[in-house]
Amino acid sequence: MPSTSPQAGLRHKSIWDAQRHGQQVRGTGLVPMASVSFTGPDTTSGDADEYLFAASTFALCGEWQPVLCQVVSSDTFATDVAGAVIDVRNIGTDGTGTTNLSASGFSNVSSAITADTVFNVPIEGPGNATPTAVFVDENEVLVLHFEQTGAGVDYSAAIFHVTLYGIQSPPSRSAFQQ
Repeated sequence: MPSTSPQAGLRHKSIWDAQRHGQQVRGTGLVPMASVSFTGPDTTSGDADEYLFAASTFALCGEWQPVLCQVVSSDTFATDVAGAVIDVRNIGTDGTGTTNLSASGFSNVSSAITADTVFNVPIEGPGNATPTAVFVDENEVLVLHFEQTGAGVDYSAAIFHVTLYGIQSPPSRSAFQQ
């Protein structure tokens, strides 16, 4: 649910009042874009994608900018040179794109995964020195990508719970496409 706190420049009016009265708003705050659960990939599947979010047309659902991806695993996985790098990718409209929104990703090669503890998969974008195209275009799809290294780690015994947060601009209010 969008934040109802006042936005800067709106003279302490709630976001709902601003939208109702047709005032320009840049976005409706940090909201969950997707919340999914799935069984992790095994070593025989190699690299794997788990679908997180499919954008609709701007006119129907507004525009989205992913900001944060939080993941919780039901099992613990020690740091392993044969682990995986986990990142968020935009696979575009035809499923062939490889736009990596998490240039560094979360690496199980260098960091352990602790059961029932949140770990963040970074989303890198316009605020960074080398910006990434984090704005989701119409009808594009975002996935959580597991890129196995070496022989890989079998994550199939674990359930992963993923919440992807983003900023939404309401329909007819172009916040990101300037």
